[in-house]
Amino acid sequence: MRRVGAPLFALALLLPLLALAPASPAGAQTAQAFVANTGQADGASAALGNDYAQAFTTGSNIWGYSLRSVDAEFFAIDSGFDSSSLTASIHASSGGSPGSSLGTLANPASFPVSTSDQTLTFTSAGIDLAASTTYFLVIDMGSAHAVSGLRTTASDSEDSGALAGWSIGDSLLTRGFASTGSWTTNAPSLKVGFAGVATEAGPPNFVGNLGQADGASAALGNDFAQAFTTGGYSFGYYLLSVRVQFSNIA
Repeated sequence: MRRVGAPLFALALLLPLLALAPASPAGAQTAQAFVANTGQADGASAALGNDYAQAFTTGSNIWGYSLRSVDAEFFAIDSGFDSSSLTASIHASSGGSPGSSLGTLANPASFPVSTSDQTLTFTSAGIDLAASTTYFLVIDMGSAHAVSGLRTTASDSEDSGALAGWSIGDSLLTRGFASTGSWTTNAPSLKVGFAGVATEAGPPNFVGNLGQADGASAALGNDFAQAFTTGGYSFGYYLLSVRVQFSNIA
């Protein structure tokens, strides 16, 4: 990848129109289960006094996937649980740990108080995932709720019915809820499930760097010009969209 300046842009350079088959609108497709392990034997509890990062790997569909929901099994939710303190998001992988965020999931409409296991669903309008790529589901706690928590499984197996190539990591990363530092690896996996739609034939992104490690912010008190270089197709290209990651909008 050729770079000039800060890595701000992910350029969605689309193939010439004559070379394209029309893509089916993702919104028109019915969501399907990608992979889950919620049917596996229960393991230890994972109290919400920590942050958690669960790795998962996508299948081989060359057009990628749109993630629409994530199921997570909770072992207990106490009456003092503050749902606003929990943020679930999807992150790129950077050196085996969560990298830049690709999108935040909407919390369930409610977190029913219970001392029994229950599965709750986090949703999204669609988070784009590339083929055969490892990502992280990150559960970030703004404050500690040690009486409430998630359920793990010691099983490394996935439930039947997973899409080809999809898998859930065999370990779980943890750190203290107040930490923004390094992660520690633990043996069990969270009991989770991922669902969405497989993107059908359409133009791929030609170049991007949104999945790379975050660098410094670039305040909008300046103008910016980011160079990029096209490929060698003799008839040229149509630029239809540009995706830009913002560090903060206030």
